[in-house]
Amino acid sequence: MSEYAEEMHIGEERRNASDTIRGFLFQDHLAIELILDANDNDNIYVEWVEDIFVENDDNISIYQVKYYPKSHINMNKIYQNLFYQYLKYELFKKESEEKEVKTYCLYHSQRCTDVSVDDVKNICIKKENKINEIDKEYIKAKLMSCDDIDKRQNLLFEEIASTSLFSEFKFEKKEKQSIVDIRNNLKEKLFKTDKINKSMLKMKNEEDIKDILLSVALEYIHESYYKKPEDYKLRRMTKASFFDYINKIVGVDERQCIEIIKFIVLGYIDEVFGEIYHEITKAEVIDAYRNIYMTTKEFFKEKLNNKETRFKFLNTISTDRYEHLNRGIYMDYSAEEELEKFMEYKDKIRQFLLNVWKILFDVKCVNFGAYFKDNEYECIFFEYPDEKAKPVIIVSPGNGEPKRDADKTFDRVIRMKIKPRKWYFRHSARGKYVYSYKKKYEYSYKINKIRKNELNGKFNYNDFDIEDSFVMECLNCIKYDIDQIENRDPNYKCIFELDCPNKEEV
Repeated sequence: MSEYAEEMHIGEERRNASDTIRGFLFQDHLAIELILDANDNDNIYVEWVEDIFVENDDNISIYQVKYYPKSHINMNKIYQNLFYQYLKYELFKKESEEKEVKTYCLYHSQRCTDVSVDDVKNICIKKENKINEIDKEYIKAKLMSCDDIDKRQNLLFEEIASTSLFSEFKFEKKEKQSIVDIRNNLKEKLFKTDKINKSMLKMKNEEDIKDILLSVALEYIHESYYKKPEDYKLRRMTKASFFDYINKIVGVDERQCIEIIKFIVLGYIDEVFGEIYHEITKAEVIDAYRNIYMTTKEFFKEKLNNKETRFKFLNTISTDRYEHLNRGIYMDYSAEEELEKFMEYKDKIRQFLLNVWKILFDVKCVNFGAYFKDNEYECIFFEYPDEKAKPVIIVSPGNGEPKRDADKTFDRVIRMKIKPRKWYFRHSARGKYVYSYKKKYEYSYKINKIRKNELNGKFNYNDFDIEDSFVMECLNCIKYDIDQIENRDPNYKCIFELDCPNKEEV
């Protein structure tokens, strides 16, 4: 039986190189769901023909995926697009090798109206074509010469469509859960399947294992985007190759643990982006965060290959004391101990991502790595051009006790050879953001508690010449809660100054 994945890709080439499309997490999660429920002979393609394309010897299933949690969906347009794909199959269909073609819209939205079939029919049926009498080779050549989707659709509506084909067209819409709920369900499914050798994952915490499995599964989907587009077989995914990929990654030898460290961080990135994506309503904001998200993944894919840089990253966001995290201790860690440390830091990594992403969104930068420097430093510094005090460290204390976290961080940072001149130190206490230590301090080895090193009365905020001193920045002007993530902060420039009107004792 012939395969149609290659020929039906005609007109879909825009999907191959679009970084704004790659990483659309909702469809990637649904692709995993389809793989888990697939037959052994199903071939699955993401971003190849429509959003998801599944083919076996007898059937073709074509999926459009829509995620509009805050708005409604135009189902008529989706029906029209998928009817076009059905006509494309009719154009390329081999005689006596007919497959059943079904199309679907998988959606999550605030509201979804039914298809107005008569309205779509009036758009799609230009005349009553007879499929057996048309010059298919001529139409194929014209289709390949069309340079946009509207021209391709109009061509097939004009030259192939008919009432008969319209009545044979199979379409179904299926409502799906939110991306957050789908993530949780997939974690459960992956954890419960007997196709994955979970005995190799010796973590005590079941949730850590679930995080790892989903992050590896998503990376399997994402890697398919980067396969050579001219060979559809390289883009093909199957149930067998999916589980082979996961089982090669999950394990306890050094190479596997290092790979899992990378995947677990990529999974945290996916998780944060999924939560943000669920809340965003503006298309231009979605595009901005999607690009930030993709460049974040590329940044960490490169950085996490190196143990020295893995230490620098944790040394950046940590609130551990020096005795609990320093270069000497970390470089003696086994790969398995490193992995445990990264899982321990899940909340700090999430908070770091939210902070940085919101700052980048406010300054209209979509390249995560644009302002991060790690060269000879012991951490990864943020060096934004308009920042008055450089370099900057972005600490992620989380929800602990602010004074204690600041003191522990100070105990570690004063030992750095190159010390940050400003700390971005957002803190959340009892659900309210506090303006922790919005003052100027001296790095002193004599006193290991930050609050005792305040340079009270010894400086002017705009005079930053005191050697071995630093300013604490509370980031209060950067609103990064999920429900505020899509609004640019009017006072964001305040964080780059030395002085700030928002000062409050903890």
